[in-house]
Amino acid sequence: MTINRKLKFCQDLLFLDRLPIRFDGRSYLPAIYASNARNLVIRASRQVEKSTFLVNTILHEACARPGSKILFVCPRSEQARVFSNSRLRPSIEQSPLVRRILLGDSNRQLPVMNMRFANDSQLFIRAAYHSADAARGISAGILLVDEFQDIAAGDLPVLQETLSHARNGRTILTGTPKLIDNHLEAMFNQSTANEWTLTCPKCELTSILNEYSLGPVGVECRKCHEALDASSGQWVARNPGSRWGDGYWINHLMVPWVNYDEILDRRRIYDLAKFKNEVLGMPTNIGEHVVTREELEACCNKRPMANSAADIPLAGRTALIAGVDWGGGATSRTVVVLGSMRSDYTFEINRFFRFSPDEDPDRLLTSVAKVCEHFGVRAIGADG
Repeated sequence: MTINRKLKFCQDLLFLDRLPIRFDGRSYLPAIYASNARNLVIRASRQVEKSTFLVNTILHEACARPGSKILFVCPRSEQARVFSNSRLRPSIEQSPLVRRILLGDSNRQLPVMNMRFANDSQLFIRAAYHSADAARGISAGILLVDEFQDIAAGDLPVLQETLSHARNGRTILTGTPKLIDNHLEAMFNQSTANEWTLTCPKCELTSILNEYSLGPVGVECRKCHEALDASSGQWVARNPGSRWGDGYWINHLMVPWVNYDEILDRRRIYDLAKFKNEVLGMPTNIGEHVVTREELEACCNKRPMANSAADIPLAGRTALIAGVDWGGGATSRTVVVLGSMRSDYTFEINRFFRFSPDEDPDRLLTSVAKVCEHFGVRAIGADG
């Protein structure tokens, strides 16, 4: 039987929250930890230990391959600092043998973005929301990209240039899906696209963990409604012949620490798109993001739209905000929304304006400014 070296390394040497790391109830993890594919993509819900997997991968690479060069990329600088300060450095400091390997006898504080360890392994941490420029000039053997769905579209080839001198360069992508045409979904579709698959003990129908497997009290067979044990599944590749690399889909129905009632609560509270993205780890299409007529009507009250500041309640008048969504010209309109936050923390809309999509940009700016002046707007929030 082949030893899962990375998983054994983690179980034997790594600590999480000052306790030895454990993988109880995570029967879906060994295959992911064992993957040595040139490319690996994990499409997942929020809070399913993606960051833990990335930290463990970094530490295994740095310890098992002295002199290795590792590049970790996420969208924003703040995310990079949080990952370094809250996840990576505590794991090193709390794991005695790993700390000795990587820091030696030194008590020095590790830097946030550029770490050189005692065994000559190096870790570079970079942000690449708008572009991959921050990673230029770095040479690495393994590239890890977190929240890949938010990385600038088309920048993966630029990031992978950092692997050009590596003999067996590897790329690991993790993220939570958004729209179905996002680049995270594109990579997942190129991969083996492994799905955690359950077989019904009654009718033998196979099921994946999506919205159709949600029963009133637990995961169930979509055909005969027999209860299913999510921990008893197995990975089934949707694209077994993929030459790109391995892909795995993880969601809240698989993980042992999420209570099923919490999932049902989120289905009730979240809109469909958010529930599919955040809880089921599935992409959505544009139609699922559209605000329905019923949702709009539920936000309305009996007061007509304001024509001047005098039509707005005094409390709202003194803290009136204008939200501006600029149109792209030709077909999309520019929209201005006026409103304020009430004392019960409800944002109350007082007036909508929409402008012709073909209006001259200078004239449009003047029109928006006149609206703000006419109503005595105190603050403006606008997109690019």
